[in-house]
Amino acid sequence: MAFLNGHGNKIGVAGHKDEIILDEENAALTKSKIVYALSCDSLDELGPISVKIGAKAYIGYKASFMIVRDPSRGSSPQKDKNALPFRRACNVLINALVFGNTVGRSIELTKKEYTRSIKSYGTSEDDPYGDIPLIRFALAWDLEFLDMCGDSNSFFNWVFILNRAFQI
Repeated sequence: MAFLNGHGNKIGVAGHKDEIILDEENAALTKSKIVYALSCDSLDELGPISVKIGAKAYIGYKASFMIVRDPSRGSSPQKDKNALPFRRACNVLINALVFGNTVGRSIELTKKEYTRSIKSYGTSEDDPYGDIPLIRFALAWDLEFLDMCGDSNSFFNWVFILNRAFQI
């Protein structure tokens, strides 16, 4: 399994200092893996390229990934209430995969989390700066564009990994 978190476009995902970490040239690194790219647009072209080369599944966004952040929390992102529902949804996906759910089920659980957040996020009393409508819009956007290509029944197999790790 590979989790990528960075800026992206249709043909690549960038990491630290916007250095490309995955594109068509090195997509073979995804062979036999489940990839979750938390980045804009990469599902559009890079996802199918990775699956064609041998990735089990590629999870990502068919359009820009939206997030609303509180600019006053740049140095303490864990305290950013605006970003919380986005982090929560992404964590649901990662945890679902790590604990052996299929890719399809993991996406389903994540979409339920997005929907729950859209329905329940904040009130005007919690929103002195008027961010709630934008947050709900961004959550709905991410819900709409989260998708995958490849085998939706693939899953992360801890037993296989552990058996290979302890082979003599």
